[in-house]
Amino acid sequence: MDPCLSSKALRDHTQHGQAYIPGHSSSGRMARPARLDVLPDDILLLLVNFVDIRGILALRLTSKRFLALTKLLWVWKAALQRLVYEEKLPLPGRKVDTTSLSQKELEQRVVHAAEFHQNWLSQNLSIRESTIFSTKRSTADRETDVVHILPGRNAEYILTISDWREVELWEVPLRGSRVLRLATLRSMNRTLCGVACNDDPDSEGIFCMIYGGRETFRGSFTPLSRAVPMHLEVNVLVMHGDWILTEDLCLHHWRKNEALRLIASADGLLENEALCAKYINGYFFIVRQFSIILIKAPDVDDSGSFVNTRSPLYVLTTWDHPVQEAAIFLQDSAYHNRQTGWPSAPISVLLRGVRDLRKADFAPSDLVAASQSGSAPAGSSSRDEPDSAGLLLTQISSIPVTPSQGDIRIGPSGKGIWLETRNVTQNHSTYPARCIVGFNLREQTQQEAPSTPSNPLSVHHQLPGNVLELCQKEVYVQRIGSMAPWTPGNMNALPGMAFDDTVGRIAIARREGKVQILDFA
Repeated sequence: MDPCLSSKALRDHTQHGQAYIPGHSSSGRMARPARLDVLPDDILLLLVNFVDIRGILALRLTSKRFLALTKLLWVWKAALQRLVYEEKLPLPGRKVDTTSLSQKELEQRVVHAAEFHQNWLSQNLSIRESTIFSTKRSTADRETDVVHILPGRNAEYILTISDWREVELWEVPLRGSRVLRLATLRSMNRTLCGVACNDDPDSEGIFCMIYGGRETFRGSFTPLSRAVPMHLEVNVLVMHGDWILTEDLCLHHWRKNEALRLIASADGLLENEALCAKYINGYFFIVRQFSIILIKAPDVDDSGSFVNTRSPLYVLTTWDHPVQEAAIFLQDSAYHNRQTGWPSAPISVLLRGVRDLRKADFAPSDLVAASQSGSAPAGSSSRDEPDSAGLLLTQISSIPVTPSQGDIRIGPSGKGIWLETRNVTQNHSTYPARCIVGFNLREQTQQEAPSTPSNPLSVHHQLPGNVLELCQKEVYVQRIGSMAPWTPGNMNALPGMAFDDTVGRIAIARREGKVQILDFA
């Protein structure tokens, strides 16, 4: 008679100090080969909960019983919690209530997120699929200068700018369908000066441009505002919802065509140029060449007009030597503290100088206090707006980089890329190449947290911060001369590269009007 897993059998074996193994007799002789399929479904489901994505998919191929078990909705809800939420990864696809997803839809999203995460951190990082399409309409020479991936749309919509005059929207589906041109916008008289995509996917406005002259539309582009007052020679730092923040620190409300200068005077703007910005919980987090500042977004009434014109400004930190480029890591909004609205992980800023790359970590005061007390952050904290000490600098570190390093991109999961010139050896030949280098920012463990006098706040406590880890091999290698033009040190030029770490996709502008799409999941 086959042994069965019952409470009596477990109790009998436990009393004699023996582990119960199905298929084995108590005397130690092999009665029958041990098999997983003799276990009941509830025990098997518990075991599946300890298996990674590849293990779950491999079990599916072993028998009809495991095929049925691994297609249960409960399995993928548990995998979602364990392999996505606990790793604080963004979930691919449009933001919806996950309880409304079917088993198949949830499985596709969880598998995609986990496979990209594992591939990105593996020693053998590989491109799973590559797609190249041309933006040319004829045989005439045409260069694709800029490429953007629209946020929050599963990285399937690509925005390209060609010859600094024509903007086109493309649909590039994941895993294989043909590329479709959806819409075109052409500036007839003057070239484009700047383009920025809206980082709020729920907003009606998709992107904004700074241009001069007359334009024509063809396709599904609908101009929502055409007369936002701003200088033609400024770049857009960030577009969030109805706000457009330019590098002269003017805030524009594009629906009302109104503008507000966030600082009282423009003195010193040229000497302390703004490099990048993020909208966080009603504040603009702005990185400048010599400082990092936090400015509260002005209040608006129901009609969209400004209520107050004086926004509090807080200087978070300063330094002596100018920064050439910066990038901000802001955790995915799904993991922000629901009570305070601030991220539950530190905010990291990468600052590129001439010879080094510095990382500065900032954390809300309640997160810092929790790390000092050794307890979790209180969810009912009354501090939902930072004061001059509400967003604290916790750590600073640096790594050496080459002067060619630049064009840093970071996604909401902490994965990022930058461009760097390296000598690459392949097939017994060495040549200079522009390489896409990948990295990952993750929360440090208690063992990794510094507790030295260099810590700006305390020498007795381990303060929150993130760890920068480089991928073990280049993400992409291209011989110099075959990619779109790149000018070292010219940070005002828009780069021909875009990155989306939600689905694991990189878009590269290449010569002869071509765009290459790299998928890593």
